[in-house]
Amino acid sequence: MASLEVTRPARVLVVEDDPDLRENLAELLAASGYVVVTAENSVEALREIAAGGVDLLITDLRMPGPNGVDLINAAQRERSDLRAILMTAFEADPPAEDMRGGTVRYLRKPFEAEEVTRLVARVLSSRGG
Repeated sequence: MASLEVTRPARVLVVEDDPDLRENLAELLAASGYVVVTAENSVEALREIAAGGVDLLITDLRMPGPNGVDLINAAQRERSDLRAILMTAFEADPPAEDMRGGTVRYLRKPFEAEEVTRLVARVLSSRGG
């Protein structure tokens, strides 16, 4: 009898201080088949990451407390393989040194739902982020 490989849906952590955007992203990703957890800030997000099981971190760049780059750097010190998407509404590109070896992608606000789901699928399916 052949064994069946059971794969779990990817677990995505959405970190956004705007509650409406956080909820909209969570609903969009859940509808796309992902398990979604949310956090309002970096402190909550790091607790969730420490608990384990996060495959992808999606975070806003600017939020109260540690910003998105600080969060990604702290998260990747815990899990060097953790992939991330950094959302920003600002035109200036984040500094090149924040690219973290290609494991971080950028998403400009405002964005379309299809743009988000395509990027998330691409990041999760690629080994290098």
